[in-house]
Amino acid sequence: MAERPAFGRKRMIIVSNRLPFTVRGESGDLRFKPSVGGLSTGLSSYLESDKNKSRNALDYIWVGWPGNIIEPAWRNEIKLKSLSKFKALPVFLSEENIDNYYHGFCNKTIWPLFHYFQVYTTYNEKYWKHYVRVNSLGSGMLPDDLEAVAVDGLEGIRIPKVDSPETVKKVDALLDEFEQANELPPGGIKLCIGLETARSVYLAYEILSASSRISSVALGLGRGGDLETDMGYLWSEERAEVLYVRSKVLLAARAAGIPIPMDGGYSTGRPYDRSRDEAGLIRDAQLGRSLGYRAKICFHPDHVEHINRIFAPTTKEIDYSRRVLEVFEAAVTWGSTSTIVDGKLIDDVQVANARRILSWAKSIVRE
Repeated sequence: MAERPAFGRKRMIIVSNRLPFTVRGESGDLRFKPSVGGLSTGLSSYLESDKNKSRNALDYIWVGWPGNIIEPAWRNEIKLKSLSKFKALPVFLSEENIDNYYHGFCNKTIWPLFHYFQVYTTYNEKYWKHYVRVNSLGSGMLPDDLEAVAVDGLEGIRIPKVDSPETVKKVDALLDEFEQANELPPGGIKLCIGLETARSVYLAYEILSASSRISSVALGLGRGGDLETDMGYLWSEERAEVLYVRSKVLLAARAAGIPIPMDGGYSTGRPYDRSRDEAGLIRDAQLGRSLGYRAKICFHPDHVEHINRIFAPTTKEIDYSRRVLEVFEAAVTWGSTSTIVDGKLIDDVQVANARRILSWAKSIVRE
């Protein structure tokens, strides 16, 4: 067998759920242990055998999950050691991803189904439901995207660069066709609308009122993005230049009855660096939450932890909301339409807000 030429060698990219090792932090140190299972064992043996056969061993990189929930403080060190020791690139999953897609859909649905243990197969809708970002209507690729993703289990699509109500209506009509063709419930596929231009911000209410499918809106605030280019503002860490834009879109979303308005993502226009950019991300997320947004776009996996924490109701908010309902309900039994909690007047408006907070908390709790 001829040796592989050093010049022009191809690289094999292996993508699997599990890496050939699992990582665990123990007693202040990292422990790398071999993974069990047929795929990782078989591929590891093949790669090791290939390496021993020739000095021009196969060039490869292995992409996958390192097998545990990894604290953010460990991640850079794990990436460096994985690349240097195993030619591996770890992908860090959240607890929700692991519960729903690995332990849930993969282990409880796919594995028993394909190993002829149908009696043990369980299916929970939350294992599968998701949104998919598709190409814009103007790209000409949207029909092909919908052909690929408009299937049972698709919760919705996130469609970028929407700048008019007419665009929403055309997308709505396309979804009608695909739902009918694929025998899906009419109106079941929801829309997350991307507003990324001055025109789209100006017409935000009209756009967000154009279809009953719309469940969310995502504002494009990335540095160097379409909105910045269109409006000509100067990006700053304080984000004062987009305060009006954020407020206007949020107001339009609330007026249109959109349940989950999403704040724009935090992007500095350079690769994210935790030590350099974390404080800016946290500050920007806190501002979005204080304005009234209920979620935020993530541009990097390290963003998820902070955004989940900041955009979830606090224990203090939940406890206060429960007390508001308890005290108000007791007051109503005595014929009163208002009461006092912690020195604050409580009437129907505060009760409605308390119910909204508790409903919000319940909707994001992990089972």
